[in-house]
Amino acid sequence: MIVASWFVKTYASLERKHMKNNISSPLGENNLSSGLVMPAIVNQCSDSKADSDKIYSTASADYSSQSLTVLPAELLLSHSISQLYLDYNDIVLLPENFWSCFPLLELFSAIGNNLISLPDEFEKVPNLSKVYLNENKLESLPDSICKLRHLKCLKLTGNLLVTLPKEFGEISALETLCLEENKLTKLPGTLGLLGSLQHLELESNNISELPLGIGRLLSLEVLNLSNNKLDELPDTFGDMPRLKIVELSSNHIEFLPSNFESVQTLQKLYLDNNVLRTLPDWLSDCKQLVEISVRDNQLHDQPLTEKFGQVCQKLKILNLAGNFISKLPDSLGELCDLEYLHLGSVIGELEGGHFQNGNWLTSLPESVCNLDKLQRLHLDENQLYELPTSFGKLTALDTLDLGQNVLHELPDSFSDLRSLRICLLSKNHIRLLPGNFGNLSNLEELRLDDNEIAELPESIGKLSKLKSLDLYHNKLTEIPPQLNQLKNLIRLDLDANCFKIPWDKVPQIIPKAKYPPRDPNLKDNWRGRPRQDITDMENDIIRIETSEDANYERPEPDLNISEDVLWSAIRSNLSLWKSHSDTSKTRRDYTQNNHNPSLASYEDGLSEEEKEDCDNNSDIDEEDDEFVPPILVKKRFTFESLTENSIHMGSKSGSETDSSSDTAAVQISTIISPSEDWDSEIQEVCSQYNSYRIPAYHHPQSAYDQNSADSQFNFIPSDIHEYPYRKQPKAYPIEEGQFDD
Repeated sequence: MIVASWFVKTYASLERKHMKNNISSPLGENNLSSGLVMPAIVNQCSDSKADSDKIYSTASADYSSQSLTVLPAELLLSHSISQLYLDYNDIVLLPENFWSCFPLLELFSAIGNNLISLPDEFEKVPNLSKVYLNENKLESLPDSICKLRHLKCLKLTGNLLVTLPKEFGEISALETLCLEENKLTKLPGTLGLLGSLQHLELESNNISELPLGIGRLLSLEVLNLSNNKLDELPDTFGDMPRLKIVELSSNHIEFLPSNFESVQTLQKLYLDNNVLRTLPDWLSDCKQLVEISVRDNQLHDQPLTEKFGQVCQKLKILNLAGNFISKLPDSLGELCDLEYLHLGSVIGELEGGHFQNGNWLTSLPESVCNLDKLQRLHLDENQLYELPTSFGKLTALDTLDLGQNVLHELPDSFSDLRSLRICLLSKNHIRLLPGNFGNLSNLEELRLDDNEIAELPESIGKLSKLKSLDLYHNKLTEIPPQLNQLKNLIRLDLDANCFKIPWDKVPQIIPKAKYPPRDPNLKDNWRGRPRQDITDMENDIIRIETSEDANYERPEPDLNISEDVLWSAIRSNLSLWKSHSDTSKTRRDYTQNNHNPSLASYEDGLSEEEKEDCDNNSDIDEEDDEFVPPILVKKRFTFESLTENSIHMGSKSGSETDSSSDTAAVQISTIISPSEDWDSEIQEVCSQYNSYRIPAYHHPQSAYDQNSADSQFNFIPSDIHEYPYRKQPKAYPIEEGQFDD
């Protein structure tokens, strides 16, 4: 494409130069201008691009990526073009006589336009063999396309096609048909007449049934029907004898055909995200099978037969994740070329949580340890309680995921996995690691979170390549000294353990900030100053020098939140919210020492115990930081009992108060300063209203009546209530030129 475009510009410029000087063109009278390349020129560049998808033959024109909405007039006059490229323009419609303008056309490409329809009369281009119309807006195809007897490749990916012409099967030479990402609901019955078809792509449509004639596609090798709405497959589906790759994922298929003629040629089979409950017997006869994936189905018990491992010797990838499998065949260890085995969860770690999304395996057959080429093994979210004793024979294993099982220990041979790089053992019941665990010399990531480990083996310090170590939520009581030897460690999590030291003393990794060197020319400029947020991050360190504090006692959990979680929130500058769950302790009542007489007074006839409680509650300990005064208080006052002679103030000693006003005056005079006359001030203020009922703000009351004797609580206005204040925004006029800068 680039070479041809260069020739176009060079020779077009040369032609204009000769025409300006009245010199005959060196290209002859039959030259093509405005982006058209002469046959001789194209033949020269076609030899250097023989392996290209677009092979230039007699004459080629490339108008790609020129933002065209209509075709140039000179293009329609060039009748000798055999290859025309109009990719990535904005063309909506082609002229009605478009095909008659290019009788020699063999290849037509208009990828990435806005075509809504194609001109009819495809019979005007009888030699057309390749058509690329991906990523347009075509809703239908003209019936005349079925007259293209030499058409071998038709690509219509990413359009809006709902149906295909009824006589579509007449395109007898068709070898490749790509119709992915359309809106097809059914296929024509004549599809089976495409005897030369080798590659059929129908992914991401709305196809709910297949025609019976699909079994007559005797040359078909690749079939993709994934992401459709198929509930079942016709019995003739298994009559195709040359299938190599079959993709049926993301449908609603319950059963596969009992007969399958392609058992000798099938190499890859994808059946993910269906509702299969069993696998057919013919699957164990596929000798050429290299990859099979049946993840996220409803397979039960033992879906693979013993014959499977004996016959499918070329299998490299086996994915049975997200089913209900409880047993594996003993012959599984005979898959000598197997490199990838997935029997775990189909949901990511962050989405899965504590749900069971894997299988239901409780043990592995001993023969699994014979898979000496196995590189990745996923067994997460099963019910495994032990591993085979010879598990260490998997010497090629690179990634191992055993998370969320019920393992209590690891076999001693586990340390023989010398190639192991990623080891995930989260959410088990492991209490002790093998003593020679440090022999895993290539280990880079080790997850042991949510286990019951109380002590790490000394050999763990030999893991010189370890970069990530997760020991969150275990039972470690002291800081492992082996951490000093892990020089390449960049992630360490020791939270939620049983250390007898404050959480801020727990070891943590402080990474060194990596920034480019500072420009020496900015020495005296603010841009050259070191950042203040990294001044304390000079080196990669692990703080483990803190010794155990014998006097330190772990605080009792207040809100059932781990202290490590709280400390982690402090380090991250986050806040935590948790509702009150412990209501066993009743908060003390809050009462004011001096009550407003306009609101309440003591009831007549209070018992001695109630009076003593009131006096004791008035002594609020200022050092009690946890005490928060509640808004609700017990009702002990009524407005009806308010009289001028019933103003009493309790003393701190809890002495009995007299009912007479004289005694009250004596008690008040012993408390207030002689220089202040509160009685006079109260009388002066109240005289304006002829009553002690001073107007006051009334806080909204609860559902029960304040004056009702049955109500136990009342709201009282006090300084603990914040009066709402809403500031109304003021609109300022916009001045001229206010936003110019």
